[in-house]
Amino acid sequence: MKYVRAFAVFAVTLIVAFSTLSQSVAPRAVAQTPTAPPFSYQSEILMKNPVVCARWGSQETLLRRGYYVGNTGFGYDKMYNYHQIRKFGVWVATVGVLAGCAPDADPTTAVFRNYFERVQCSFWIINCRATGEIQWVRSVESNRLDQNMTTSDKRKGNISIYCENPATAPLCPDWMAKVPV
Repeated sequence: MKYVRAFAVFAVTLIVAFSTLSQSVAPRAVAQTPTAPPFSYQSEILMKNPVVCARWGSQETLLRRGYYVGNTGFGYDKMYNYHQIRKFGVWVATVGVLAGCAPDADPTTAVFRNYFERVQCSFWIINCRATGEIQWVRSVESNRLDQNMTTSDKRKGNISIYCENPATAPLCPDWMAKVPV
């Protein structure tokens, strides 16, 4: 009789455990598709940088706050969240390169390209050496007017900046977060 009671307690414990488990993995309602934030958020100009581009002449391009939702976006939020470029200096060094911009079919768009070399440092920045590893970065800029921008400057600015690295695309390698720019 003692064993029957112990078995019954064990069986009830198992039934309760499995019913709790099945409830916790039950399908949930699908979340609504996220939407882009308001234009007042997207429009914020974080930085301006002078560029030399034969197509545009000497002017400056903009890095706006932008957004990144799902597979769409532009600006800093896309740079940070999608491509994992964490430093403003990477954008500045890429669009500020003296080589200028590459031609594009759209006259309002310019493509800038620069490379960054990995360095390893010890004792903070006292002793640094180049590793020989190079990462090319490409930045797509637009001076097309976008009337949705809530600032007085209506140019779109940075569309995307990303590492040319098909092995881990669209992510930049981790060391890019520490590149000295």
